[in-house]
Amino acid sequence: MLPTTALTQLAYYAGQVTGLVAHYPAPPDAIAAPALVVFWDETDISEMDEQTWLMSVKGQLMVALTGNTRGEILRADPLIARIADAFSPNAAAPRNAYHLRSATDPGVDYCRLVRVVPSQVIGYAGHAYYGAELFWSIKLRRFAGSS
Repeated sequence: MLPTTALTQLAYYAGQVTGLVAHYPAPPDAIAAPALVVFWDETDISEMDEQTWLMSVKGQLMVALTGNTRGEILRADPLIARIADAFSPNAAAPRNAYHLRSATDPGVDYCRLVRVVPSQVIGYAGHAYYGAELFWSIKLRRFAGSS
């Protein structure tokens, strides 16, 4: 699996969380909130018979910054647990989020949420949002040159 395919699938599964829209790649303009924008972060690659990619992925969870701090918190914070639940190995739905598996490409060993930094003011496309930064770890396997 290509790393960008894994990021696209991560955004797809995160976008299945009720009340959330997820994006990869990042849209160029202001977003309709609440939204999660996914960014590729640091990656380690080892190679034996196949390549093993240990990817770090950052997501920025954003809701409109309206000056109503309590309201912003009540819109953003509950989404964190729902996103974490979607990427649990025991998630009821969507079942594939932890592994990001498809029938044609089972090359992802896991995709797990590993860290959350809540209560952030996030600048994006010239606008300010309230939200959180979420970090995933993805382990995928691929042969050099494979899709």
